[in-house]
Amino acid sequence: MLYSPLSLEQALAIKDAALDVLASAGVRVMGVPGGVLQEFQNAGCTIHGDRVYIPVDVTLSALASAPQHVVLYSRDKSHNLPLVPGLIYFGTGALVTEIIDLDSGRRRPSTQEDVSNFARLAQRIDDIDYLQIVCTPNDVPPAEAQLYKWRGSLPHTTKHVIGGVESPEQAHVLLEEASSLDTVGGSLFAEPFLSLVACVLSPLTLDPSTIACVDVFARHGLPVVSSVMALAGATSPCRLMGTLVQTLAESLSQLVYCQIVNPGTPVLLGCVSASMDMRYGTPVAGGPELALLSAYSAQMAQQLRIPYYGTGGTTSSFVPDLQAGAEKMLTGLLTALAGANLVHDMVGLLGNLSLASYEQVVIDSEIVAMIRRVVGGIQGNPQNQSQYISRLALSGDYLRDEETVRHCRTELWHPVIMARRSGEEDIVAKARGRVREILGF
Repeated sequence: MLYSPLSLEQALAIKDAALDVLASAGVRVMGVPGGVLQEFQNAGCTIHGDRVYIPVDVTLSALASAPQHVVLYSRDKSHNLPLVPGLIYFGTGALVTEIIDLDSGRRRPSTQEDVSNFARLAQRIDDIDYLQIVCTPNDVPPAEAQLYKWRGSLPHTTKHVIGGVESPEQAHVLLEEASSLDTVGGSLFAEPFLSLVACVLSPLTLDPSTIACVDVFARHGLPVVSSVMALAGATSPCRLMGTLVQTLAESLSQLVYCQIVNPGTPVLLGCVSASMDMRYGTPVAGGPELALLSAYSAQMAQQLRIPYYGTGGTTSSFVPDLQAGAEKMLTGLLTALAGANLVHDMVGLLGNLSLASYEQVVIDSEIVAMIRRVVGGIQGNPQNQSQYISRLALSGDYLRDEETVRHCRTELWHPVIMARRSGEEDIVAKARGRVREILGF
């Protein structure tokens, strides 16, 4: 972790404030299945009206039983992701219903073919560590669109896949279908190669269908990402410290439920919280507020010793332009430097997380490579370098020295599509060519 904005005293104060929110304000549970409410009540929570109040000791007990170290498995076991301090993984974005067409350059509804194409890109590009299902198909029955997303993704990648479902019935169907896929080693339930992302609604509301899906995954001991998408000034306090506290409380509420129904269920705390542009009433995915909230939340997850699902590589621009590049580097780099285990939405998204682009997948993968190099830092023994410099001081010919030959491809970062010479082809055109090469069209 290279960026640690909070002191220990501040982090503990934020933790205490979040626990107090759960105990004093609780979470809204209107329409939540009775079985879920009973689980909360049996664990010592108080139910009053449409709210569940979670005592501090219940939350602390849940944190004690939640695993500190989690492995997100891949089907071929060559892309396993151990979520431990110091290891950072980057993935695609999710939930979009429109993409920029590769041929026309115009926006259009996403299709089932697009779902599969993004999975194929994620499989082939080394700097994409896992797939978050990118888009929702508009050419399938709407009631089954979430299942079709999985059906279009899982067969085309062996990397870990993260996505959602709309009902417990869909969750059961998904797990049955995923269990039939070929894997190396353990089964889906022994070495899970998929995770559920489940969003708490802000402010402090458990969505009935979402928590029912969480229940299914938790009872099977499968990983759950407890994510929050609060908007400062709209669904959470305008002051970012308030949004930070509320986001943590909301994310913890689902962690508590998972540990109640099945202690030891792997849970990732998640933050997609950002600001709202008060001029237009729209979310701001490319602003410094999202970067700060994601980075600060990373430090809070580390304080609690729970794996963390951060957000980065996001932009408010609707095209692959200079604004997109600046905002993506800001949000991605800060979240990575803060030590997030996963940086999701990093690859492929535009337009405040509403739009996907094939070319942007390739461009963002190169941004990821740059971020990895920065996070890796400068290594080596200064004394050895002193001796090396002294040895070559007279000739000064480092170019032909075998030390340069040995390290020039690993110590120095080299782009694949970013220009370093005058007259090179436009980066978007280069990215388009790379997409066609991978997909075969």
